[in-house]
Amino acid sequence: SWVEDINRDGRIEHADGDRAYIYFGLRRGGRSYYAIDVSDPDTVPQLLWRISATSGGDFDELGLAFSEPIVGKVNYSGEDETALVFAGGYHGGWNEGMTARVGKDLSPADDAMGSAVYIVSAETGVLLWKAVHGSTGSASNTSYAHAGLVDSIPSRITPMLSATGVIHRLYVGDTGGAVWRADLSQNHSGAEDHRKDSWFISKLAELGT
Repeated sequence: SWVEDINRDGRIEHADGDRAYIYFGLRRGGRSYYAIDVSDPDTVPQLLWRISATSGGDFDELGLAFSEPIVGKVNYSGEDETALVFAGGYHGGWNEGMTARVGKDLSPADDAMGSAVYIVSAETGVLLWKAVHGSTGSASNTSYAHAGLVDSIPSRITPMLSATGVIHRLYVGDTGGAVWRADLSQNHSGAEDHRKDSWFISKLAELGT
């Protein structure tokens, strides 16, 4: 959840502009995450946004949405942004014809989906940055690739916070026994390519395959 008490009076009052959002994934129910606005308890909760697996888009790698999302501040280009952080999810279940198991429910082979880490805007769901499988070091302001990201990641990501409460590092384990660390260097200079130049993921440990 994300709760924002605008006037800091210790009460969440919709009339004061206070906000309360909740986030969840579908686990084996599908490859989607949802954000629900529950700021006003006297009205029906409102759908804020939905992220679903894409084809040729920002979330092509999204697997079954097992990774519990976390809310926190990230800093880039001199701005603090409230973000939602989650991993690519689990690759498993059945094929479309329901005739055979797939992914890690079938074998320990590399996964076709789920091997990613995502950071999105908590308000809009727009992609801020992701780490995905690809040629190591290939980067843009919204993506960093690492050749070792080949196993799905259903785990909850653990953040490390700076003294000001901003996320600057992430840790997570995958289904192949690797532990990953993402470094989100903070920047106060407003550099246009800050994420491209300074945000990356690396393999901290290989404890499985």
